[in-house]
Amino acid sequence: MQQYFLDAIGRGYLTPCGAHRRAGQPRLRGGHERPAMARRAMAWELAALGTYTPTILGRASMITTYDLLVAHPFLAGLPLRHLEHLSHWATRASFSAGCRIFQEHGQAQGFWLIRDGFVDLDVRPRDRGDAVVETLGPGAVLGWSWLFPPYRWHFGAVTTEPMLAIAVDGAATRSYCDAEPAFGYELNKRFMAIVVKRLQATRMRLTAQ
Repeated sequence: MQQYFLDAIGRGYLTPCGAHRRAGQPRLRGGHERPAMARRAMAWELAALGTYTPTILGRASMITTYDLLVAHPFLAGLPLRHLEHLSHWATRASFSAGCRIFQEHGQAQGFWLIRDGFVDLDVRPRDRGDAVVETLGPGAVLGWSWLFPPYRWHFGAVTTEPMLAIAVDGAATRSYCDAEPAFGYELNKRFMAIVVKRLQATRMRLTAQ
């Protein structure tokens, strides 16, 4: 999906929100009027904001945070009314390559739904350097320690390339889970499956070293 937007903008099929073509200015269809690197830089910046205006068939629309939540695999099958509430405390986030998103034992305040890019989960065993235990990519969820007291990260996380995500506030999500037990139960089941998988991956990776 990310590559679709990059290609479409480069070929002039999509117009970034807020961009207006002056009278007499050449159209960008075909992508020859703007250097390739500049087109891709503009596309990445707009992708980080999540705002595009499709001009195909003359109809304009905007991709909202709610739309991004609905499209994310981790939330698939959840009632849309719950995703509408989640969108109130969810924001788009972008990270450059090599960005340390959080450190092991730091305060856990939320989670990220990865849209594009990759991030390494790491731990720091005693008397050793950082050890990567798992790499997460598009469609995965980053962070579960916000669910359980004392709300401290059990892993660290650093991006391996530019990454786009949806950041969701943990405290607001916990409050909503308390107010909506059925939703809270379903969301906790999904996160518990991730907890088990991550801990198993950690044990296997550290045992192999």
